[in-house]
Amino acid sequence: MTIKELAKLADVSIATVSKIMNNKDENISPVTREKVLRIAQQHNYSPYAKAISKAFPKTQLVGVVVPDISDRLYASVVQYLDGYAMEQGYSLVVTSTFGDVNREALSIDSLLGKRVEYILFLYGRIEAASQDKLREHNTPFYCVPFGPDEQDEDKPVLDFQSAAEEAVSFLSGLGFEKMAAVLREKDGPLCRILHRSMERNKIVFDESLIFEFGQQEPSEVLEILAKTGVKAVVVQDTEIARLIYSCVYARHMNIPGDLSVISFDFGGEGHTFLPELCTLVLPHKELAKILWDTVFHMVSTRREQGIEPVGLMFKEGKSTARSTDRHKVKICVIGGVNLDVTFLVDEILGSTETMTIHERSILPGGKAGNQAIGVARLDGAASIISILSNDMDGKNLYNNLAANNVDVSGIGFDNAASTGIAYIFVTKSAEYLIGYYQGTSDSISRKHVEECMDILLSSEYCLLQNSIPDETLLFITRLCRKHGIRIILKPSGYKMLPPEVLEELYMLVPNKTELNQIMPGEGSVGEKAAALIAGGARYVVVTLGEEGCYFTDGKAGKEYPAIDVEPIDTTGASDAFISALAVLLAEGESIDTAIEYATIAAGISTTRLGAQSSLPDRYTLEMYRKKLIGRIS
Repeated sequence: MTIKELAKLADVSIATVSKIMNNKDENISPVTREKVLRIAQQHNYSPYAKAISKAFPKTQLVGVVVPDISDRLYASVVQYLDGYAMEQGYSLVVTSTFGDVNREALSIDSLLGKRVEYILFLYGRIEAASQDKLREHNTPFYCVPFGPDEQDEDKPVLDFQSAAEEAVSFLSGLGFEKMAAVLREKDGPLCRILHRSMERNKIVFDESLIFEFGQQEPSEVLEILAKTGVKAVVVQDTEIARLIYSCVYARHMNIPGDLSVISFDFGGEGHTFLPELCTLVLPHKELAKILWDTVFHMVSTRREQGIEPVGLMFKEGKSTARSTDRHKVKICVIGGVNLDVTFLVDEILGSTETMTIHERSILPGGKAGNQAIGVARLDGAASIISILSNDMDGKNLYNNLAANNVDVSGIGFDNAASTGIAYIFVTKSAEYLIGYYQGTSDSISRKHVEECMDILLSSEYCLLQNSIPDETLLFITRLCRKHGIRIILKPSGYKMLPPEVLEELYMLVPNKTELNQIMPGEGSVGEKAAALIAGGARYVVVTLGEEGCYFTDGKAGKEYPAIDVEPIDTTGASDAFISALAVLLAEGESIDTAIEYATIAAGISTTRLGAQSSLPDRYTLEMYRKKLIGRIS
């Protein structure tokens, strides 16, 4: 700011300003004096600033003006800039405008008062008056457009075109022939960039599937996508992505089971999405380095230097899946979710004896939780109906299920009950003993299931445990029978199975111990399984540990050998078995093929510690089967 500009703002003469600044203001009224000094302070006016600047041009200071330094994007870039500046012996002076023109003018006055050698504006354009003032003071400056809608399409600073190409190409590779976009401006540059990218990847560009954020609610967008059958969407930023996620789960849908999502992310690390969001991330450190190199070149040579466009990094998360995976039959799991506290011991001892514990672990567990995650790991569309305690343990279990691509919209929270815990003692030879505290499993009521009716009725398979209250169990089995939903039930060894439930089952999958508890007395595995068929179950599969399993439909039986592995922990084997069995049946495979897959999945799980951590993914399962199918056949 010059003395002339200050006099104009204060509505006084230049002479008056000069007298006040030089303490020769005896004849000037206190009111006028206070007004001039206040304006001078607001605009960081420094007498003789130009003369001082010319006499002492080097201050080793660089000004950085940002919209809001508290924003993660700007804070991160400025942090890296500061590091690069310090390496060259410079310091940064940072101010925020908050989008206010007056604050921009004040920021410039402040920086000029500190005689910065260069000013970097981390936004696309500054006011004409600001430009004139900087040129008048011979202070070089550069504006960096961060947003896609601020870019000069001929000379972009950020290469959104290549980023869009990568995102669209990725979705195209997953089999999508059509996709939608939710943008801040429907007719802005990012829309044109996506249009070009879709055309190059031979994906249909439909203007009716380009939505402007704020003009249509995310729920409306999802409604249109559901009607048009579009299963993939690109969104402009993570705020939009967060709202899309919320609406997807509110509609009892699943990401990526029902919708694949990719988002631009200008804030970088720090956002939490379950499942992890696929993003096109602005590389803050790389951008800061290029910006500083440009600044340093300018202050060193006083010559302008162009900036090579900075590319965005594609960070693959878990929010996308193959287009063909969208049509899989949904599998609903109902039952308890709890913590598994596992102890590694030398041997399982009898009563009045003491066991030495060598290792202890606390991990998410519970048969319903294990089976739901097992289904999702095998690319099935898994949902769960359960009750969790409304405490830290319950919330951690909820987040774990969501992070593993399970639809958690059927989970309720109980303020009174505590989280269930399974105490598991495991030996090095893979023998185990389990003690179970029910916790919230007792809270899964008929009322809660009725509230989640749309989740259950949209499924074709239901994986069920009889650890829940009998009244709820009977309601579910009869409801499923009425609506043609196939129930696969894993009985609990500590609780008897109500006889009337047996009549409603598509498949019962006990182990040998559970079989003998349900059918006590003499008789072979085959005879007891056949008796269960006579009691109403359509099919029975008895898991036999290292001996494999036995299947019967009441007319004939078949034995399936276990795969040859060195077991470490067998506690999750039955859940791995049932998960694979359900997924393969849901995909339309024969029972024979489904049991082959299930036997392999169970074997794989025994080679790893823990229940959920041992559940195999689809790639691992297919690779094992490829190697072992000859032997199994």
